[in-house]
Amino acid sequence: MGLREFRQFAFVSAKGGVGKTTLLAAFARRLTGSIAVLDLDFSNPVLPIALGLNHARVQEVKGRFLPHPWEGGELMSLAFFTAPGGILRQPNSDYRTAFIQDLLPRIAWSPYDWLLIDTAPSISQENEAILKDLDPEIITLAQGDPLSQEGVVRTLLFLGVLKSKLMGLLGNRGFDPG
Repeated sequence: MGLREFRQFAFVSAKGGVGKTTLLAAFARRLTGSIAVLDLDFSNPVLPIALGLNHARVQEVKGRFLPHPWEGGELMSLAFFTAPGGILRQPNSDYRTAFIQDLLPRIAWSPYDWLLIDTAPSISQENEAILKDLDPEIITLAQGDPLSQEGVVRTLLFLGVLKSKLMGLLGNRGFDPG
């Protein structure tokens, strides 16, 4: 089944620490139906921990990567490509982009109603590739501090250039959009 057949949401922010992964995990637990969760945060792929899972290694069968089961469906995480507690090597943006573009069509998802995507905190080439390849609806987050609010401006400009579909801007920890 192709990923484009799912209802897709990407959690995107130019700034880290705004609650993307935590919100995605809570969102995943509240949805009904079958859920595929994709952790593409090169900087800190911790979505398995947020979903209460132990570390797993990626399994490859006939050139396809098998997602790890969790209570609401299946999860594929960049963390599965490292040893427990290991660091995912990030040579450069071109490498990360090529890795993601190779990974996406090789995930052997079961049929799902939802695909939730956790991205790295950045407005990077690899996030651009994710958003262009999957064309998800976007959820972005902000906090009340000036750095976070500047991150929102940059994120919205980035999404505008890509002509991405913004589903929502969520305030977290003291954010006041007024």
